[in-house]
Amino acid sequence: MPLQPCDVITNFPTCYMIVVEPMRRIQVWWVNFMKTCRQIEGFSIELKRSKKNKYQGAHTGRCLHVPDGQGGAGMSLRESLAIWRRDMLVLRRSILSELVAVIAYPLTIYIAFGIGMKGYIGLVDGIPYSLFIAPGLITMTVVNAAFSESVWSLWFHRRVQFTIDSYRVTPVTVSGIVCAKLFSGFTHGLVKGIAVGFVIFLITPFRFPPAHLAIYLLFLIPGSVLFSCAGVISGTLMDKPETIGRVEAVFIMPLVFMSGLFFPLSSYPEPIATVVRALPTTALFEGARQALVSGSVSFGSLALLYSTALMAFIGAVCVFRWKMAE
Repeated sequence: MPLQPCDVITNFPTCYMIVVEPMRRIQVWWVNFMKTCRQIEGFSIELKRSKKNKYQGAHTGRCLHVPDGQGGAGMSLRESLAIWRRDMLVLRRSILSELVAVIAYPLTIYIAFGIGMKGYIGLVDGIPYSLFIAPGLITMTVVNAAFSESVWSLWFHRRVQFTIDSYRVTPVTVSGIVCAKLFSGFTHGLVKGIAVGFVIFLITPFRFPPAHLAIYLLFLIPGSVLFSCAGVISGTLMDKPETIGRVEAVFIMPLVFMSGLFFPLSSYPEPIATVVRALPTTALFEGARQALVSGSVSFGSLALLYSTALMAFIGAVCVFRWKMAE
């Protein structure tokens, strides 16, 4: 005799056996099935890799791909764009939750400092304090998003999904993977930076001529490359997620906050100010603020930023190639 709705409470053990227990068994079966598929996929990857290295005369795992001398930069760009499109599909699925999360942090900082402290802080470098920190918050959102996307995406693909192992049996080079993470990091940062900038425009009088955006991008692009490369290096070397959190707390956030994001560099004592001005993050935040507010270009900051981004890219490629050759 079938159970009536009113019998659910009085016949709870029977309901559990009829409804919950079959669902639990289906869940257990599904988990075991996915584990079996993962094992079969891993065996297939290893088999293909061993066959490939047998014909190439190479040691297993020593390279992602042995180029045949054809395609060159065009092949590397196609590889990077293919991985970038995959990352964009992942972003599209969670774009709303990503934007809500990324807007909350800089918006909280702006309300606490830009609005809450404006009565206690006068003009900073000739402009109101709320307008002084607005460009830095947009820039901080972009570079933090670039770092987070690169580090967590690469770590997840190495340690959880094993996507990097799948790349080994495809004609994807090390530089192609690193470039793809740079493209993905910049795209994530640009989308989230636009969202934060739009919110700041709505709640503040901060405005700038549209022509200043081109100069602003001269600083934003190498800044995103620098932080994306830092994310690639961290995601490659760190095997535990808590270690990545420590890197963010010990290195990334101090570099961001020390670089004149919330106060002018003239507040530092001269010996400390000399060291801080030599940081690439200072060149990024100071140069980006000047570009967005006044449209001026600091060529010294640009030179420091681009040279540091280039060195970071070379380091990211070398570290990733070394780790994949283990």
